[in-house]
Amino acid sequence: MAYHFFGLAPKINVNELTGEITEDYSHVSKLNVSIHNEVHQLIFFGKGGYTWEQAYFTIPVHLRRYYLNLIIDYMKKEEEEMNKAKKGSNSSPTIHRPNIRKPSSSYKKK
Repeated sequence: MAYHFFGLAPKINVNELTGEITEDYSHVSKLNVSIHNEVHQLIFFGKGGYTWEQAYFTIPVHLRRYYLNLIIDYMKKEEEEMNKAKKGSNSSPTIHRPNIRKPSSSYKKK
């Protein structure tokens, strides 16, 4: 028995003569997949700020897309800052060592 997850699971077809099992995804609409992708991205990139029930049932579509755009903008800014930091750190290829002096001559080992 195949379990269907909101219409995203394939329809299982079994050939009665050969016993061959095939999966049919033709019934899955692109809109249904798109909705579940949005919900997944909001939960995953929201870092636990939303439950599945909130993202799917509670948050209106226009707000869900707004929140996703906020996450995308944040990630773009974060990437730009990382690239700036990488460029800034590669400007000086020399290694700066700490200024440690040798012990004075008055220091003697025992």
